[in-house]
Amino acid sequence: MYKGLIFDIINIMEEVFALENSQGKASTRAKNKYNAANYDSLRIVVPKGRKADIEAFAKEQGESVNGLVNGLLRNAMGLTEEDWKKNTDDE
Repeated sequence: MYKGLIFDIINIMEEVFALENSQGKASTRAKNKYNAANYDSLRIVVPKGRKADIEAFAKEQGESVNGLVNGLLRNAMGLTEEDWKKNTDDE
C-alpha cells in the first residue's frame, strides 16, 4: 500500500521538477537571446586587489559596478542617457 503511494509521490515530484527545469531553461534562453540582441559585453582588467575597492565604491554610490562604469563612460563621452542607449550599429 505505502509502496505504491511512495512511487506515485516520486513520479509527481519528478514531473514537477522536469516542468520547472524546462521553464527555467526556456526563460534563460529567452533572456540570453534578448541580451545578445541588445547589449555588447566588455571585460575590464584591473590590478589585483582593486576589484573589491571598485565594488565598494560602486555600492557607496548606490550603483552596480556595471552601472558605475556605464555612467562614467557616458559622462566622459558627453552623451545623454538617451544617446548612450541608442544602437549606433543601426546608423
